[in-house]
Amino acid sequence: MAAATLVAGLLVRSGVLPKWWAKYLGVALWCTLVYWLVVLVRPTTRVRTACVIAVVIGWAVELAQLTPGPAWLARAAPISRWVFGTTFNAPDLVAYVVGAGGAALVHVALERALGRRGASER
Repeated sequence: MAAATLVAGLLVRSGVLPKWWAKYLGVALWCTLVYWLVVLVRPTTRVRTACVIAVVIGWAVELAQLTPGPAWLARAAPISRWVFGTTFNAPDLVAYVVGAGGAALVHVALERALGRRGASER
């Protein structure tokens, strides 16, 4: 799921969508990727916990953009801009919740479709 999310994020930001959609969908997919990485690192994590962790990480990265650190890092290592961004944008905080929430819904649906007692029930 993490690989599929990464590919989707790169496609979204490639210019196929209008700029506004690409920006916020890209932010949401960034947090979706964080969700899947949390589950990858610790597969026994409950869905709700993974969702909260992904949102907290997203918000921490966004709030860090209020400092000069991410902009400096982007100048030193331009690829870091894709991970940490450079400029605080309050609507991104909502996009992180949407991305993590969407991942949680997909996670629960996959667990049910596979007939497993999933992470949402642990």
